[in-house]
Amino acid sequence: MATIAKITIVGYIGTANGKEIVNKETAEVSKVISFSVAVNYTKKGIDYVDWYDCEVYNRSNLDVLWFEKGKQIFVEGNFRLDNYTSKDGSNKVSAHITVDKLLFLGKKEP
Repeated sequence: MATIAKITIVGYIGTANGKEIVNKETAEVSKVISFSVAVNYTKKGIDYVDWYDCEVYNRSNLDVLWFEKGKQIFVEGNFRLDNYTSKDGSNKVSAHITVDKLLFLGKKEP
């Protein structure tokens, strides 16, 4: 039986870990747009931000100029967690979404 991990988020386009919004082409894929989304929430009076690295493949109708930092966005897609060791030797986890659906909501972060 096949398995799947889907996720739906609404957050703000941004940059995480120095990553900028990128538009590239590869040998396998004609167009890839990479960007990060910040999801803010409060738990027990403490503010948190979760970052998701997102990639959109083969969407010729999308322009990288639409991905403006601070713009609110709806993202739905396949979810994956990657474990890695940072430069300082600590173990980290990175969240990735391969985007199936997205919708620009237009509101900029205050």
